[in-house]
Amino acid sequence: MKSDSNLKLWRRFQVNSRGVLGSSLPTIDSSYKRVALIVAISSFFKKQTRLFSYQQSQLTNSLKKRINQTLLKERVSLNEMLIVQGGQSALFNLFFLMQARQPFLIERYNYVGLFHLFEVFNIDYVVVPNLYQLKPSQIENLIKEHQPGLFYLQPDNANPTGMSLNLSQRKKLAELSDKYKFKIIEDQAYRYLTLKQDLLPSLYELAPVNTITVGSLSKIFYPALRIGWITANPDLIKKIDFFQEVRNLSHSNLLLDMALVLLNRQQLLAKHIGLYQRRMARTTAFFANCSNSEVVGQPAGGYFIWLKMVNLDINQRKQLAQLLPHSKIFDYEPGGEVEYYRLGLGQINDDKLEFSLKEVRSIIG
Repeated sequence: MKSDSNLKLWRRFQVNSRGVLGSSLPTIDSSYKRVALIVAISSFFKKQTRLFSYQQSQLTNSLKKRINQTLLKERVSLNEMLIVQGGQSALFNLFFLMQARQPFLIERYNYVGLFHLFEVFNIDYVVVPNLYQLKPSQIENLIKEHQPGLFYLQPDNANPTGMSLNLSQRKKLAELSDKYKFKIIEDQAYRYLTLKQDLLPSLYELAPVNTITVGSLSKIFYPALRIGWITANPDLIKKIDFFQEVRNLSHSNLLLDMALVLLNRQQLLAKHIGLYQRRMARTTAFFANCSNSEVVGQPAGGYFIWLKMVNLDINQRKQLAQLLPHSKIFDYEPGGEVEYYRLGLGQINDDKLEFSLKEVRSIIG
């Protein structure tokens, strides 16, 4: 079953302009800019010519260790990890190499780049509505019905809804992957921008044989790093490593070094998460006091809020469309009175956020 309509709908869901409530890009903190400048300048003055050569294995190994220590809390072994050139590149490599049967299962509202990859590889997929609200028994009924070869998931702070799978849902998916013999790709782009103290176990921890994890530093720090990682069984890691070497030849040593410096400064990540905590708290509190809007789910991290708007007249819809360009999602029930908006708190500063919320108030009352 091919869902071309989803691709067409999502093509109009483009990245917003900087400083607007709705952007899917992260805040580029001034501290990050200083780190990038320091690394670049030091490479010249210290004559670190290695940074301008082909990929140095000691750099990728050091980065793997640091990611494993800082983010993964050493829950995987290093031979299960591979540094890749961003999350999108990781997904491309996986879809090219994996021989998973089709269809693939995905949540209905999803990352737009995923639909582009499905188009490139001519992948049949089935959309699952309300995945994050389903009971474990309902998830099993879906698996029975569609018999997927692969389930693509964002278990933590998903784009665009900001929702996460609970523990019982994770355990059930891990159990089902073994029972019905399908693979899981869990995309962890937003996992580590959490507002909670303790992370729920990843699907890879619960079902390492059937799960492949894709992680990225693009949202944690900034997209220009083009650095991510894959965790999978060592045999698959070796295949992807060889394919990646043939396809890309080398990582940028300069960017690997920048990422290593950033990860070594743990206070930067804490500061970054603090920004989103304040914005998330302010925005959810604002919409909690609006009679015709509701924050769906309980965002626990990332920087997306999934907003349901009801009973808006034509003028209000037009005004919101102008204020929140590209944030409106197609009707959950086409032709109905309910509309959904993805609000992104990534590149909007505090002043712009307050201005945008006041403007929303003036429109919806």
